[in-house]
Amino acid sequence: MEIFYKFAVRVFDIDPGFGTQENIVLEGIERLVSFFKSLGLPISLEDIGAGEEGFEEMSEKTMLFGPIGKYMELKKQDILNIYKLALPAQCHTRCHIGQIITRVNSCFHYPIIMFQDSI
Repeated sequence: MEIFYKFAVRVFDIDPGFGTQENIVLEGIERLVSFFKSLGLPISLEDIGAGEEGFEEMSEKTMLFGPIGKYMELKKQDILNIYKLALPAQCHTRCHIGQIITRVNSCFHYPIIMFQDSI
């Protein structure tokens, strides 16, 4: 969560006094989603017309050069599980990255740290 907190404060200039660390992270995610929307970029699998029927192929292409992940090695089944977690039926609403990260963390039972080198 610390890396997302730093991202929110540094990139979106969210005041550290805004609230709890979790509130700041969620606000940063919302601002990132709003920014992507303002550029007309897709923000969900649904936005690009991707459904579960394409997940197998997407997972295979992700693994084209072998397992991925700097902090944790993700194999094809891991990638497939992440795609499935991003489905609206799993989220009960349109998912965004914050919901997906939370669900992935709970699915694997240990934290996944992303974007470490970009902050």
